[in-house]
Amino acid sequence: MTAGKGFFYHMDGRLIAELYDKYREEILLYVYSLCHSMEAAEDITQEVFVKAILALSDQHENFRAWLYMVARNLTYNHSRKNVNKAKAVEELKHGPTTEPDISEKVVMKEQYKELYEAIGKLNENYREILIMQYFGNMQLKEVAEVLGITHGNARVLALRARSKLKELMEENQP
Repeated sequence: MTAGKGFFYHMDGRLIAELYDKYREEILLYVYSLCHSMEAAEDITQEVFVKAILALSDQHENFRAWLYMVARNLTYNHSRKNVNKAKAVEELKHGPTTEPDISEKVVMKEQYKELYEAIGKLNENYREILIMQYFGNMQLKEVAEVLGITHGNARVLALRARSKLKELMEENQP
């Protein structure tokens, strides 16, 4: 959904609900991929949309990229405060310990399981750029905006990330 300047000043309840329905699952999956806790991901995702309602100004022409940027910042703030890195690594290796949810359903599909595990082995920058591109269906221009880097830098990171991912996937082949 693309909108011109001033668009978000005039949001009504119906539009906010439509945007929530449209972007909630992809933001939730993105946040989950960063924090590895479904409970935290759900809380952070809710907070992202609360911020969207309360703080979005007409300076934001790309609502989706703005949501990802807010989600990323909130997740990192949460991680600095509450997440034990050793626990996150264990959950990444053995899977989350919460009830089945949408992200687990995606991961459990056989064709995605190996890919997800390989992505989990990537460094944080590579993992994040691939998740935004492929799970969030974001264009490199949007990814660059979210990460606060140039389009060219995003393109190089994406190429390196795909190359490393391919290498990891080939290592796991019988």
